[in-house]
Amino acid sequence: FYDVKTRLISTKALGVLLLCRIQLLLLCSYAPCLSEWFGLHALACSLVQAVVVCIAFMGMGFAVSTFTHQEALGFGDIKLLAVLLLWCPAQYVLLFLSVIAVIGVIGALAMKLRCQKTFAYAPVLVSGFIFTVILPFV
Repeated sequence: FYDVKTRLISTKALGVLLLCRIQLLLLCSYAPCLSEWFGLHALACSLVQAVVVCIAFMGMGFAVSTFTHQEALGFGDIKLLAVLLLWCPAQYVLLFLSVIAVIGVIGALAMKLRCQKTFAYAPVLVSGFIFTVILPFV
């Protein structure tokens, strides 16, 4: 909600999410049932995926910015995407990217209909994450 109003993503909030992910890694040593999803191997896979996906998103954002002469995807969105990918299990990354692409297209169309010039992508990332990772457990 903060991003919708200000178009800024707090680095402190992302730091808290990252610290929680590290604590979850430590919890895996006490609860081995969590290590398949959140253990050291899962974190290493997620880290590699986050780097690759964020580089691709930065390239897409740069390309769109070059053609439209407006900022398409800010660095805060890239940081948020990286942190969310560290929480996302490896088998759900493609689903997560597909969901945020679909929600992003719907949001961009709504933006055009409302004649807005800017679009907050952080709510798209968070809602895609919730749909992809949290709802299968409910």
